[in-house]
Amino acid sequence: MTTYYSQHPSLHLRSDWLAETDFEMGHGVTITVAQGCIVLMADNNAMQELHEQL
Repeated sequence: MTTYYSQHPSLHLRSDWLAETDFEMGHGVTITVAQGCIVLMADNNAMQELHEQL
Protein backbone atom coordinates (compact mmCIF):
# COMPACT_ATOMS: atom_id res chain seq x y z
CA MET A 1 0.00 0.00 0.00
CA THR A 2 1.41 3.39 -1.02
CA THR A 3 1.21 6.26 1.44
CA TYR A 4 1.04 9.81 0.08
CA TYR A 5 1.97 12.79 2.19
CA SER A 6 0.85 16.37 1.66
CA GLN A 7 3.47 18.74 0.33
CA HIS A 8 1.81 21.71 2.05
CA PRO A 9 3.41 23.36 5.07
CA SER A 10 1.71 22.32 8.28
CA LEU A 11 2.13 22.82 11.99
CA HIS A 12 0.86 20.48 14.71
CA LEU A 13 0.95 21.55 18.35
CA ARG A 14 0.31 19.02 21.08
CA SER A 15 1.42 19.18 24.69
CA ASP A 16 0.25 19.78 28.24
CA TRP A 17 1.63 23.32 28.19
CA LEU A 18 -1.12 24.35 25.74
CA ALA A 19 -3.82 23.85 28.39
CA GLU A 20 -1.63 25.60 30.94
CA THR A 21 -1.58 28.70 28.72
CA ASP A 22 -5.37 28.93 28.12
CA PHE A 23 -5.47 26.86 24.91
CA GLU A 24 -8.30 24.49 25.74
CA MET A 25 -9.48 21.61 23.58
CA GLY A 26 -12.55 22.60 21.59
CA HIS A 27 -12.07 26.34 22.07
CA GLY A 28 -11.34 28.73 19.24
CA VAL A 29 -8.01 30.23 18.29
CA THR A 30 -7.27 33.49 16.50
CA ILE A 31 -4.31 33.31 14.13
CA THR A 32 -2.42 36.35 12.86
CA VAL A 33 0.26 35.94 10.19
CA ALA A 34 2.99 38.42 9.26
CA GLN A 35 6.25 38.04 7.36
CA GLY A 36 8.20 35.40 9.27
CA CYS A 37 5.80 35.37 12.22
CA ILE A 38 2.70 33.41 13.28
CA VAL A 39 0.80 34.52 16.40
CA LEU A 40 -1.73 32.17 18.04
CA MET A 41 -4.16 33.64 20.57
CA ALA A 42 -6.62 31.57 22.59
CA ASP A 43 -10.12 32.99 22.21
CA ASN A 44 -11.52 34.31 25.48
CA ASN A 45 -14.94 33.21 26.80
CA ALA A 46 -16.79 35.98 24.93
CA MET A 47 -15.20 34.97 21.62
CA GLN A 48 -15.93 31.29 22.32
CA GLU A 49 -19.62 32.07 22.94
CA LEU A 50 -19.80 33.92 19.61
CA HIS A 51 -18.24 30.95 17.79
CA GLU A 52 -20.76 28.57 19.36
CA GLN A 53 -23.67 30.74 18.18
CA LEU A 54 -22.56 30.51 14.54
